[in-house]
Amino acid sequence: MNIYEKIRAIPFVKRVLLGQKKYMEIADRKNKYIFPHEEIVFLQASGNYTCIHTNDNKSYCFSYPLKKVSNDLPQDTFLRIHRSYLVNKNYIKAFSKDSVLLTTEQSIPVSRTQKKCLRSIKEDLQMGVMIA
Repeated sequence: MNIYEKIRAIPFVKRVLLGQKKYMEIADRKNKYIFPHEEIVFLQASGNYTCIHTNDNKSYCFSYPLKKVSNDLPQDTFLRIHRSYLVNKNYIKAFSKDSVLLTTEQSIPVSRTQKKCLRSIKEDLQMGVMIA
């Protein structure tokens, strides 16, 4: 590895030189998976496992907690609406009192503590998002 490759490997330099990553990398024992942010609909936690649900109706489960996985995602695109769910705001179709309806017709619950945060997000997402 030459000096230029070593410099590019530093996380801060990667962000400055290459811009913010538009994908998430995650590996299991056998494979390395790359998920572009725009293809991730939502993430669901189940104990120390996280399932990534994509826009092609597939889900991939990994033995990483949601908190660790969420560190690799941009906070301006992915919203923590529940202790067990992280949602891509570009896939939100409608809001209701206790849940969020996604463009994939899946309903995701909203926790009591996140309802206040969702109110402000609703105002930001008014462009084409129906509020039930």
